[in-house]
Amino acid sequence: RIFKFLKTPIIPFGAYHKLVNTIQEENIDFKTIRNILSELPKINQLNLFYLLQFMKNEVVSRQEANKMTSYNIAAVLMPCLMRS
Repeated sequence: RIFKFLKTPIIPFGAYHKLVNTIQEENIDFKTIRNILSELPKINQLNLFYLLQFMKNEVVSRQEANKMTSYNIAAVLMPCLMRS
């Protein structure tokens, strides 16, 4: 929830539109997604990397107990990380 209060989101507005357009394509090009994310400011890249690593290692890995699948994590986090 703290990410909603950032002046600029972790994934800035320009990158947001590029990512949404790439994700909406039928054949998602992960290389393009990686390139878009590599254009983020370094601090944003690091924050995103550590947040996603934490969610993967500490939350999704225990999805049988906490019911937080990767889909559920994305549904909760994306509005905070990618605001339009």
